[in-house]
Amino acid sequence: AIPAIEKVDPRLRKVQVLVLCPTRELAVQVSEEFGKLAFFKKGVMEVPIYGGQSYERQFSGLRAGANVIIGTPGRVIDHSMSCHFRVLRPYHCTQQICPQQPG
Repeated sequence: AIPAIEKVDPRLRKVQVLVLCPTRELAVQVSEEFGKLAFFKKGVMEVPIYGGQSYERQFSGLRAGANVIIGTPGRVIDHSMSCHFRVLRPYHCTQQICPQQPG
């Protein structure tokens, strides 16, 4: 997360970092950690986007000019297809992968 946050220009109110997580639980955890680390770079705003959460809450974060989107693939596709944000050229894109659970 630190390299991604360092590349964000807080003056640009557009999506600059996209993080895809396979589950909403991981998206929430990653978003919380981004928030803790982004605290030290003023103006960087992250928004978690995942199913099971109100669209309106997610819209308000996007309208406010979120620089970092952390979300599940399905909900990110829903928002991008609805033109709520454009991720044509994110400066940093990553995918969080969960290790397989034994058992």
